[in-house]
Amino acid sequence: MTKVCILGNCQAQHLETMLKLSRPDVEVLNLEPVFMMTAEHHAAVYDRLGAADLIFAQRISNEFKLDWLSSEHVRATFGSKVTVWPNVYFDGYFPGVNYIYHGSWGKLLSPLLEYHFQPLTAAFKAGLSVEQAIDRFAGEGLLAATPDPFEVSLAQLRGREADVDVAISDHLAERIGRERCFYTPNHPTNELLGELLARLLGHVGEAIDVTKGVAMPYRLDEVYIAASPAVAGRYDLPFDREPRYVGREILGVEGSSVKLGGAKTYDLIGLTEAFYRLYENVFVNA
Repeated sequence: MTKVCILGNCQAQHLETMLKLSRPDVEVLNLEPVFMMTAEHHAAVYDRLGAADLIFAQRISNEFKLDWLSSEHVRATFGSKVTVWPNVYFDGYFPGVNYIYHGSWGKLLSPLLEYHFQPLTAAFKAGLSVEQAIDRFAGEGLLAATPDPFEVSLAQLRGREADVDVAISDHLAERIGRERCFYTPNHPTNELLGELLARLLGHVGEAIDVTKGVAMPYRLDEVYIAASPAVAGRYDLPFDREPRYVGREILGVEGSSVKLGGAKTYDLIGLTEAFYRLYENVFVNA
């Protein structure tokens, strides 16, 4: 039985599950996501990689805090059984999505879990109204700053693919305007991950039908960030014409912590107001 390791972030864990469903004759040697690994994991992870017949390693730069996880280091250690694939990240639907690290708070949570909109945050700090903030992060003001967000994000992905074995940007470029391919910038749909998995297996001469993996009910959709209305109009997208955002209710702020409640769906105004209330408590009243 062929043994496979898939090394990377949450996309890698999703690919593991899809592979198990699509090729039950393959033994998947599970790994934790790289963001949970520490120096103490080195020996155990390398033992597992050494036991694998095939390693599908997400591209990790040499600047990563654990250099032994970099793609270059993994390939140098394990040779031809390593296939490198890109971090599949695309923010063209919602330019300006980012994380905020705020002192002792760490990564600041929000109505969209860990995601924020840089133009919205800047609008709040500049004292702009909710309506002005919406124009900055979702309206025509967004396109004034980034006229062609699809091409900008695709170009960045192509750059990350320069030193990988299996790319996905060509497939994405054909589909981003026809079907929703990402829930958040780093959480692709099952359909897109299924195509990536098929390419990885094909690269090493293995056949796979990803139908069962793509159809599994688990998706990376805990948060759904609608395409910004200006972007939907710019590319005449057949989805997100009435933007709805799926995230979490904010129950309050206690100390240096944001308390989140259950799932909540926001419209554009409700989401912006929720971010403004959060920022008032974090940046003004804290």
